[in-house]
Amino acid sequence: MSTETKHEKEIVMATTSATKNNGSNNHAQMADIEEQLAKLSEEMKALTSVVSDFGSGKVSNARAQASDIADELKTRSVSTINRASKTLSAAETDFEDQIRTNPLAAVGIAAGVGFLLAMVTKR
Repeated sequence: MSTETKHEKEIVMATTSATKNNGSNNHAQMADIEEQLAKLSEEMKALTSVVSDFGSGKVSNARAQASDIADELKTRSVSTINRASKTLSAAETDFEDQIRTNPLAAVGIAAGVGFLLAMVTKR
């Protein structure tokens, strides 16, 4: 056997050995990467769940606040309408009493207001 052939055999054996070692390293690295990807996937699912719960909580809070504000506005509106109704009813009663007390003055005022409205609408 020549020196070159012996040397070539050593190179082939070393390459084969390195390939086998790299193959087992590659499998270990792939398994490690797959494990890391699985962990990352679980963490992403957990994060998605947290964000979703946070958003749902915010929507629920906003909905509750809007409902409270609507109830308060409804209560205020009803109260304001009742006060306005009482005020208008009192004004109507006073107006009717004034007409009964001074009918000629009421007719004169009504005629004057009618005349003024006619003048304004003609223009």
